Amino acid sequence: MPKTVEEEEVVEEPVAEAPTVVDAFTRELTYRMDAEADLDEDDEEEIFSGEANITSSTTYTWEDKYRPRKPRYLNRVHTGYEWNKYNQTHYE
Repeated sequence: MPKTVEEEEVVEEPVAEAPTVVDAFTRELTYRMDAEADLDEDDEEEIFSGEANITSSTTYTWEDKYRPRKPRYLNRVHTGYEWNKYNQTHYE
């Protein structure tokens, strides 16, 4: 005898839960452990955690020439349009 709509089994799919703080911490910890394990195998690699300040006391002769400065003059743009007889008849 075929099943009716009322008798069919309803399969509920599991609802995905939002990641918690513990899951994020666990992923971060796992990532760091994997990174450290990879470094232990090869002694030539290091993790760079800081920045090195580079100080240069070299000055060049062209530095003064290309320094940003105010413009000597300001160019004006002509935004108007000349409505001569030809343009009046052919354009609106």
